[in-house]
Amino acid sequence: MNMKKLLVCIAIAAFSAASACLAADGLNAASAAAAAVPYRTLTPQEAKLQMDQQTNLVVVDVRTQEEYAAGHIPSAVLLPVEQIEAKADSVAKVLPDKNAEIFVYCRSGKRAGRAAAALTEQGYTNVYSIGGIMDWPYEVVK
Repeated sequence: MNMKKLLVCIAIAAFSAASACLAADGLNAASAAAAAVPYRTLTPQEAKLQMDQQTNLVVVDVRTQEEYAAGHIPSAVLLPVEQIEAKADSVAKVLPDKNAEIFVYCRSGKRAGRAAAALTEQGYTNVYSIGGIMDWPYEVVK
């Protein structure tokens, strides 16, 4: 009888320890997921509203020179994602203020996400991905 009680107690203790570890892993995974996306996203409508109301934000097109020339958001500056990810000197020249509001976009949104993540890793604090120009229903400059 004492042996059964001992085995039951050991089983309960092992189950409790395993449950606590799994719960901690879940919290760590949630924390890692939150840290993996340090930038924010805006819809084209939200971005346009802020662009119309604010004059101190920077709109960055992270596509290629050819894509930029084919059509871009008015006032957008070209800074290809490859330069941002390589931490090129051009990043600091185009974006000298690490606290400025920065809206990044590309063709579909994928490169914008990469660029936004790279900028936040480089210390920029107000970075927003506004997706892709394919979803931009407003004026573009050619």
